[in-house]
Amino acid sequence: MEKSEQQLDIFATDPVLLKTLEEAKQEVRDGRDIGITCPCCGQFAKTYRRKITSAMAYGLALMYNRKSHDYVHVEGFLKKIPNLPSSIRGDIAKLRHWGLIEAKAGEKEDGNPSNGYYKITGFGKLFVEKDAKAVKYIYLYNNKVVGSSDEMCTFTECLGQKFNYNEVVKEILW
Repeated sequence: MEKSEQQLDIFATDPVLLKTLEEAKQEVRDGRDIGITCPCCGQFAKTYRRKITSAMAYGLALMYNRKSHDYVHVEGFLKKIPNLPSSIRGDIAKLRHWGLIEAKAGEKEDGNPSNGYYKITGFGKLFVEKDAKAVKYIYLYNNKVVGSSDEMCTFTECLGQKFNYNEVVKEILW
């Protein structure tokens, strides 16, 4: 038997390989809430429940406190702030999923679609000013919002006990 015939034989006898692409996609959709390994590529797939953490809220306040609310390279901007924990830089881009910041169109020279530039949105400003509430939880799958909770939260609630609102939201400094 030639090699290509042997390969076809494997496909004909392995029940996992007999699944159609649509069946595999459905299997992933059915299992992604608890987590599943994709039968096609072996990648782990899961829907994650996310909330606005105190570090994310603090980072949003730092963006709000800037003189300019135009696009800024967030990581570079936050790195310039003395004694700022790196955890604040890590998740701030997720705020785009709530509509609190927006990404600048364009990509890096290497083709990466995320160029790192963001600006606070009108909704983001209202949220920081305590004039709007945000959805408490969003559900992310493959870095896309696939749902949200009915619960709402305030900016102050997101800050939690780690930060004081009056200390965080100051006069525009930069």
